[in-house]
Amino acid sequence: MTHGHVWLFDRENDPFEMKDLAGKPEHKEIQAQLEQRLQQWIKETDDPFETGERDPKTGMLRLGQRFTHEKWTDD
Repeated sequence: MTHGHVWLFDRENDPFEMKDLAGKPEHKEIQAQLEQRLQQWIKETDDPFETGERDPKTGMLRLGQRFTHEKWTDD
């Protein structure tokens, strides 16, 4: 299960992440393996990665954090 846009980069050959390889047929297997590892991690750690409640203004998961930068505060 994936949500939103998926990105896949070859950090060794593309350290500046300029070429998104997600969805390319030649990278389908590695993308599936990485997605499986992510889903296993979420399950094992009870990580709310994609399933938690998100703040409508920031899009960030609501984990009890408080923002101090004026960009994210309502003050």
